[in-house]
Amino acid sequence: MSVIIHSVTFTRPANTTAYAAGDLVANSATAEDVVPLVFGTGAGNEVFRTVRGARVRKSGTGANGNSWTLNLFSAEPDVTSGDNAALAVADGRVRFIGKMSGTTGEVWTDGTTHLLAPSPNAQIPVITAGKIYGLLQVDAAYAPASGESFTVQLFCTAYTDR
Repeated sequence: MSVIIHSVTFTRPANTTAYAAGDLVANSATAEDVVPLVFGTGAGNEVFRTVRGARVRKSGTGANGNSWTLNLFSAEPDVTSGDNAALAVADGRVRFIGKMSGTTGEVWTDGTTHLLAPSPNAQIPVITAGKIYGLLQVDAAYAPASGESFTVQLFCTAYTDR
């Protein structure tokens, strides 16, 4: 068994409008244009088995200690809200596989890093052979940097499919 790290990067809109708890952080304020994070479930002959955690890196240097949740889905979610609106997914219940949350962050001169753990402190089994989709939300008020970029990394255990 090995550990695979899969990264996805996106840039939020170029504004500094504050987020409220539960708001979606995404690439577009228009629901139809929101692109969920897409993580492949394997590399070569390695196949994801469980999601063990995640890391969120953002280019803005503010908000150390902000609270984040990464929601994971087995198929592309039908997002019905855009960036900086309450997270809403039309078919979330049937596609939802788990979530990870975290509040501790480290501020660096080139951005901030937050580590997320599965809730409730367990591993998330991967139940799809295709892709895992993610939506990032804030769990507390957050004042963003304009055009902030986010890199979300999943840490997964994998087995070799031979």
